[in-house]
Amino acid sequence: MTPVPHEEWAVRHGWPHREVAAIAADQRLLIAHSQLRGLGIPARTIHNAVTRRQLHPFRNRGIYALVEPRALPPLAAEQAAILACGPRAALSHLSALSLWGLLNTKYPGPVELTVAGVATGRRRAGLRVHRAAAFEAGERRRHQRLPVTSPALALLDSVPLLSGRAIELSLDTALNRHLTSRTAVLETIARHPYRTGVDVLRALLDPRRPTSMTESPGQERLLVLLRRTDLPRPETEQWIGRYRVDLLWRELRVVVEFDGWRWHGAHERFESDRVRENWLRNHDWRVVRVTYRELDEEPEQVLVWIATEIANARNALRRG
Repeated sequence: MTPVPHEEWAVRHGWPHREVAAIAADQRLLIAHSQLRGLGIPARTIHNAVTRRQLHPFRNRGIYALVEPRALPPLAAEQAAILACGPRAALSHLSALSLWGLLNTKYPGPVELTVAGVATGRRRAGLRVHRAAAFEAGERRRHQRLPVTSPALALLDSVPLLSGRAIELSLDTALNRHLTSRTAVLETIARHPYRTGVDVLRALLDPRRPTSMTESPGQERLLVLLRRTDLPRPETEQWIGRYRVDLLWRELRVVVEFDGWRWHGAHERFESDRVRENWLRNHDWRVVRVTYRELDEEPEQVLVWIATEIANARNALRRG
């Protein structure tokens, strides 16, 4: 059969499988229309490849997958967004926090990017595109083979988008994992002094504020409950000797620990918690144990137990 004119290029040259695969291999099996054209492939030949299901349109206009979209690897949507917006783009805001692992839930929204330059270009479905004149030194990184804003800039960008507790938890997680530092966040604030989140982040960076990371739903719930009272704020997830405790009032030597099969899930862990509690008490720590049932059904009683132990500790210090 004689090929029609728009197929002559493919007949003469053949589809450049190796070249296309080489580009897509580093892009989560994705390739952009502009990259295909850069290989010399005519637009009509690309269209025919889509018709034959040799290429699969994916997410954003002009982005194709080499496999069925359901077979693409994780972060394909983020990769497609970067390809669609060009080399001056970086994942930012909540998408950046998610990529750095600083959101405690999966981010379900549109992919957020910041594009450095005068204009962001046309609107693109499924994307939220922000504009910046330029990225300052160190503010555009690579993580998991994707361009992304630094953790410090992602935190500043996300302050207006998150609740106060959520941004606090993201900041504490970033500091605890050494993804950023107080100095780096303060330097970012100094470079962007008029941004909406500056005052919030500066307050959270107060060295007198105890860390607030939590690692269980009950621990998070109790921390929020405590903050509604006049009790002093505890530190969270701190080491005492060889043990890491849930909530801690260091000066008063008071600890709150969670208990129960629902979270621990094994008899061995339950037994080890008894050893842990005895060790803490033998080293002069007051221990309040809280179960998930008590927190669910008797939150006021839990607060009374903690307040009583704190009051007893204060009295002991005065007598001391």
